[in-house]
Amino acid sequence: MLPVPSKFNLVTGSGEGATPLNAFDAALLDAGIGNLNLVRV
Repeated sequence: MLPVPSKFNLVTGSGEGATPLNAFDAALLDAGIGNLNLVRV
């Protein structure tokens, strides 16, 4: 059985780019979570 998460982090970031995907990636890097896996909840 998988453990149930008991904590979460909330971060903010902003970014600009030539495409929406580039801007999203820049915002993730600005928030300090550019190298982490994202999980859709």
